[in-house]
Amino acid sequence: MNTLDLLRQKADQIGTRLPKSGITAVIRHIEMAERHFVNARENSDSDLFTDVIYRTNQAFEGILKESYRILAEKDPSKKRPSDIEKYLAEKNIFQPRVMELFTNYRTKWRNPSTHDHIITFTESEAFLSVLSVTAFAGILMDQMIEKVTYEQESDRFQGMEDRFKKILRDYEGEPLIDRITYLLQEADNQVFGQRSFPSEVELAAALRAFISTVLPKVKVSEQPLSRDDIGSLRPDFIFDDGQDRVVLEVKRYRKWTTESQLTAFNQIKRYLDVTNIPHGILLLYPADNAEKSEEKYNKVLVEHLDSDRFIATIRFLPRSRNA
Repeated sequence: MNTLDLLRQKADQIGTRLPKSGITAVIRHIEMAERHFVNARENSDSDLFTDVIYRTNQAFEGILKESYRILAEKDPSKKRPSDIEKYLAEKNIFQPRVMELFTNYRTKWRNPSTHDHIITFTESEAFLSVLSVTAFAGILMDQMIEKVTYEQESDRFQGMEDRFKKILRDYEGEPLIDRITYLLQEADNQVFGQRSFPSEVELAAALRAFISTVLPKVKVSEQPLSRDDIGSLRPDFIFDDGQDRVVLEVKRYRKWTTESQLTAFNQIKRYLDVTNIPHGILLLYPADNAEKSEEKYNKVLVEHLDSDRFIATIRFLPRSRNA
């Protein structure tokens, strides 16, 4: 995996939705950090390992400025980096996983290199700093993409409420899972049918914007943290109308197989087990390059886990979609 190419793809996604982004400069600093690292090893020049840290620090500060601009909606031009760091940390701007990576980089590399002018770093430390700032930048860019997409899609959905409220009148007394399942099917036909979403992050943001617009009284929790004996779990969404809760897991696919189906099914079943939520929806959405099939209609399959619990799988078929 070429991590720089991955970051460039994310930067392109942000640039498409927010043309004035300065994230390409952040990626340039990471690229130069990698060059310093390679040169240090090839030329046995240990001083360059410290230069790696200086470059990753520039990337760290740069991505924080961009997040301050996009996530906090504030101008970073007249703010010191330390002020931006403090604000982002204290105002809980970052998602939990982003916050973990932020704290890790700032503690292990940013602060020591800033406050100790005689410090030197080893090859291992330089290697870890590049990996850490790359992971931090990548996950933080996902959060930026999610926010910008959500806002743009929410604006696009304004005015559609009445149309879908009329559709939902026949489902007013139905359980939450039935209303959401029906909405998702209608959304593909009437809202997402000709839309292109290059990433799962953008698709999930559009779905959240749609559900929040059409069902404003339903609480939407995105990637809430749960744990079981195996480890941490973060389902894509949990919907709560005050009486019932539903887990929604979203998967983009190029080619869907029985093995993929089983893996995804077991994943959402685990979410239901640990959250004690009886119903789940597995939404399978085709990528732009998904293989076409001879099937003509979207598929809806309901599988019962026991008398009170079930998982509804909705698979949208590949078709031509526009940006």
